[in-house]
Amino acid sequence: MHGAANLRRRDPPGSPAPAWVFSAVDLARVEAWSFFEPRPPGGDPDYTFLGNRLRLEAQGRWPKAEVTFAAQHVGFLGLPAQASGPGPLGTGALYFDQGGRRTSPQQLYLRDLNVRLPNMRPCVDLQIGRMAYASGAEAPSGVPKIESVKRQRLDSRLVGEFEWPLYQRGYGVRLDLTRPRWKTTGVVLMPTQGGFARVAGLTMTDMPDLEGGVQVTNEESGSISVIDSVARAVVGTIPQRLEGSDQSTASGVR
Repeated sequence: MHGAANLRRRDPPGSPAPAWVFSAVDLARVEAWSFFEPRPPGGDPDYTFLGNRLRLEAQGRWPKAEVTFAAQHVGFLGLPAQASGPGPLGTGALYFDQGGRRTSPQQLYLRDLNVRLPNMRPCVDLQIGRMAYASGAEAPSGVPKIESVKRQRLDSRLVGEFEWPLYQRGYGVRLDLTRPRWKTTGVVLMPTQGGFARVAGLTMTDMPDLEGGVQVTNEESGSISVIDSVARAVVGTIPQRLEGSDQSTASGVR
């Protein structure tokens, strides 16, 4: 009892949470491929490689502002050098080609750097900077079954982080307007290179994008309807050239 009383005095129930929170998340993945056998003289369809993604994050939270900074390192070991022809024979060939044709490419880059202003106006949240975003997942319902369906059917349906490849994408500006029965989200997307990119984290200035979505909650039935991308416009075009890569084997995915 004495020890418990001392613990309560050191950490009283009403004490505020620390302003800064630091975290580290590491994901390691081994991929073993046995792709379709190409016609001679095609590439080698059988290979195994290791990929690793380490994310270091610092997040500061205050009543009127939140700041997020995250650095990310992505590295590979044993990428196949002969797994192309005709075309890439699996993801290892894509990582090799887009990674500067190296078997063990390493990249350290800025993953997130953004400021969020919750309730800058009544019911209005604004987030500016490089951030993660997935269309269709703007507002959690709090219902596990609904969240499961959203992850399978809605999340990243049109815009997302390109999650399966290790590099991922980041985006730009987000504005949320929340009411008791509905929520609307507007975003200005200036995506970063991701996917299998040889230089991850660089902003793709040649393809800004605007998107909006509305989520409506029926209080009587508890159901949620999502109208995603009610207003979407792409400004600019995706360049057709593949910079510094062999067009006969490159995927063109950035």
